[in-house]
Amino acid sequence: MLWLGSMRHRKDTICNLQISDDPVYVFGMHFTNNIELSHERNFFEKLGSLKKTLSVWSQRDLFIYGRINIVKTLALSKLVFISSVTETPKNFATEVNKIVFDFIWKKKPAKIKKTTLIKRKSDGSLGMKDFVLFDKTLKLTWVKWLCSDSDAPWKYIPKSFLSTVGGIFQCNYDHNFLDLNGHLPEFYKQIIHHWQEIMSTTPHSKTEILSQTI
Repeated sequence: MLWLGSMRHRKDTICNLQISDDPVYVFGMHFTNNIELSHERNFFEKLGSLKKTLSVWSQRDLFIYGRINIVKTLALSKLVFISSVTETPKNFATEVNKIVFDFIWKKKPAKIKKTTLIKRKSDGSLGMKDFVLFDKTLKLTWVKWLCSDSDAPWKYIPKSFLSTVGGIFQCNYDHNFLDLNGHLPEFYKQIIHHWQEIMSTTPHSKTEILSQTI
C-alpha cells in the first residue's frame, strides 16, 4: 500500500498490508509521491513505446494519409488515458509533436503548414492531430462533465478543490488573479488555464458574442 497526498508521511498500515517504497501501478497509471518519478513512469517512458511503434511503420512506403492514420490510431492512442486523468509534464506535448511530425514528414522539411494539416477533413484538410491541442482538449472535457446536471459521487472531490478558487467555470475570470498555489492539484490548474485560454478569446461573430458567459 502507499499513502498519498497529505498522508504521505504516515507509516502505519491497514490490514497488515506492506508499505511500498516504490511506485504502485493501479488502474493503468503509476502512483508515487515523487512528482518527477511519476512523470517519468506515466509519461516519458511511453515515448519509447511510441518511437518504437513509429519506427516499425517508418520502414513502409506509406502515403501521408496512411502515416496520419498510424499516428492517430497506434501512437497517440497510447497517451489518451494518462493525459485525461493527470497533469501533463512541461514540454511533454511538444516532444510528442516533434516525434510524430518527424514521422509524418520522414524527418524532412514539412511540405504543408501544420496549421493547415491539423484542420478537419470536412474543411478539406487531412485531420492530423496536434498533441499540444489534443492534450488541452482532453483536459477540457472535464469542464463539460463537471458542469453537467448530474450529482455523481465522483464530483465531490473536484468540487471541493475548485470551490477554493470560485467554483466550477460558471463565470468569466482571469486565472492570474486566482490563488492557485495552495492545495489545488496541478491537474485542475491545467484545466483552469486551458479554460481561460478559451474564455479570453476575442469573439469574431454575432453568434460567438451572444454565446459568451456573462
